[in-house]
Amino acid sequence: MRLSLWLSLLTLVHSSLATLEDPELTFERLYKFGKDAYTAGEWADCVGFMRRALEDWDYYQSETLSCAARCLKKLPELRFDAKAKKLPELRFDVLGKLNCNYTLAVVVNYLNDAYPIWLIIAMQVDDLAARFHHTSQRALCIRRCRRERFSPRRPGIARREIVHDFMERRPYNYLQVCHWKDGEFESAVKAAYTFLVANPTDEQAKVNMDFYMAEAEFTEDMLEDKERADYERMFISGVSAYEDEDWTKCVTHLDTALDEFFKEEELCRLGCRDRVDWDGIGSDDDVDAVINAIHRSTVECQHSCLARLSWVNGHFFGNLVAQVYRYQHLCYFKQMRGQDAARAVANHLLLDASPDIRWNKAHYRTLYPDREEIFRPEMRIVEFARNRLYEQRYLDFTDEKSKLVHGMYPTESKEDYAPLEVVDKESLAKDDFPYADVGSILSAGLCKTLRQVALQLPTAIEKQAKSEAESAVQRMFPFSKLQGVWCGELRRPACDRAIVLSIEEDNCSEWLGPMHGGCALVACE
Repeated sequence: MRLSLWLSLLTLVHSSLATLEDPELTFERLYKFGKDAYTAGEWADCVGFMRRALEDWDYYQSETLSCAARCLKKLPELRFDAKAKKLPELRFDVLGKLNCNYTLAVVVNYLNDAYPIWLIIAMQVDDLAARFHHTSQRALCIRRCRRERFSPRRPGIARREIVHDFMERRPYNYLQVCHWKDGEFESAVKAAYTFLVANPTDEQAKVNMDFYMAEAEFTEDMLEDKERADYERMFISGVSAYEDEDWTKCVTHLDTALDEFFKEEELCRLGCRDRVDWDGIGSDDDVDAVINAIHRSTVECQHSCLARLSWVNGHFFGNLVAQVYRYQHLCYFKQMRGQDAARAVANHLLLDASPDIRWNKAHYRTLYPDREEIFRPEMRIVEFARNRLYEQRYLDFTDEKSKLVHGMYPTESKEDYAPLEVVDKESLAKDDFPYADVGSILSAGLCKTLRQVALQLPTAIEKQAKSEAESAVQRMFPFSKLQGVWCGELRRPACDRAIVLSIEEDNCSEWLGPMHGGCALVACE
């Protein structure tokens, strides 16, 4: 009976693979069949079902995102430009890509006294009506598109946690066992590696990978991530070119990695529109609370896209966009393209004000004095950073204000009713760090005492001197902690985000690069 059931199901699978016409056999059902086959020890069936489940998941993702992108192109987000035609003096064009939710706040901030308040209120009403009409149009567009792409017979997703399994590549974890049991060693290694890359902290996945790598059949070329995206491939290639000192390839491949990353990030953000956290909506919530809960879960998902996409080959790079510029500015410099290097450093600092990158900017400033214009970040990076800033403010506000403490919400404050503060692009792009003041962080007397500490000479005020030095550094680098003071040969700090200052008599408090010798103070963020 069981054998005939499996044969029937496999016939369905092979038929659907041949004709692509079995809408009821979705990745959700195929995944269940695959897990059932795994439990029953039917290894070939397990492989067949899991592979087909992954194919249908890719198809579902591709078509869903395609519909979202298509409808967004036909019905782009409402902007202020249309209103600006009525009130050109208000300069709505400088406000960028804010949502229409913020219209009244923006108008209040930029209000020209020549316009009566009734006109402003009318604008708000018009925007609100237009916003909901626009949303209903896009909803219709997406539903129509999905009906065209997917058969009406295709069922919806019954269990949303299945989506989570596929996003975490869990089918590959089943596949690696089933391939191994079915005698397909190379396929088992590739499936195990693909799962491990997405789950680098999974202890069992590490054990499995160690097992495969210890086998005589294993070769390095079997370590293939079946789900590696184009931006990951180009980032890895660009970093390899940097290590091989192929500066031209480093620059071009990292440029491509960045372009591909932003495409992938846009797809990730589009996908978030389809992943609402319905658990955050209460049965007694009114329409405003429901809309806010839906919007918040979407924004939270979209804001996390950067972190999710910053995992490359099982390693977390924090902010991958900033990491691209960390490597690229050095490759530009080696090509003697100093202005491009300066702009890459400015891009990095806008996204991540790492002290070692600040040191690089300080160095470039000595090469290009009085050329502040070359240290302006690119506009797409400014817009990317500003959008993330708005999202973070929104998430912080909703987190802080929605927390119940002993069953009570936080006490009302003026902030609860204050308009959103508009972030000007020029102000955001400006770097106000006092580079010229770094050289005066440490006094000559403090440097002398720290040298004595570093040379292990007797001093009664070692603890006080270290505390004073840490406080002095923190005035300019607030998140830093003193790691120590040393004298010796050329070396590199143990931390990546290091501040290195000389404590030598002839150049006390000079800002040194990561590779340094002599007597120096090292602090880390």
